Amino acid sequence: MLEEEFQRPANKSKLFSIVGVSFLVLLLGAALLIWRLQEAGSINNADPSYNGAYSSVSSEYEGCGGDSCGSSSSSDGSCCGSGQSTQNMTSEEIDNFLKEAEKAGLSYYAETYGDNSVSAKATDYGCHTQVDIYQGDQIVKSLGYDAENGIYQID
Repeated sequence: MLEEEFQRPANKSKLFSIVGVSFLVLLLGAALLIWRLQEAGSINNADPSYNGAYSSVSSEYEGCGGDSCGSSSSSDGSCCGSGQSTQNMTSEEIDNFLKEAEKAGLSYYAETYGDNSVSAKATDYGCHTQVDIYQGDQIVKSLGYDAENGIYQID
């Protein structure tokens, strides 16, 4: 009896509509979940200006073993020990730390090069914090930052 109902064209259409709407709801739910995780800082996308330069991360710590750092690990949780680890910070503390790094980078660049018409973007790579100085959409200088020692040159 059930097979006869689904063999009618009208019932097939209803079935496809139900399946289609269910699939759409599932996709929207997944998209909402991803968006919420990004907002909460649980998902950290790499800066697209690097064109995937740091995408070969293979270690327990973000940035370790990839192109940005060596594979050695230090006792404070950072992988290469050249910067400050943000591993045990809350997302709010990390945001404040990155803002501090950007301000320090802008100040250093203005003092060193006499140019105030730039912007900064700080990125936490796990083993070091990098402050990229932008003029327009081009990176003109990359600097390292740690709260104890401030800005340092990245060679």
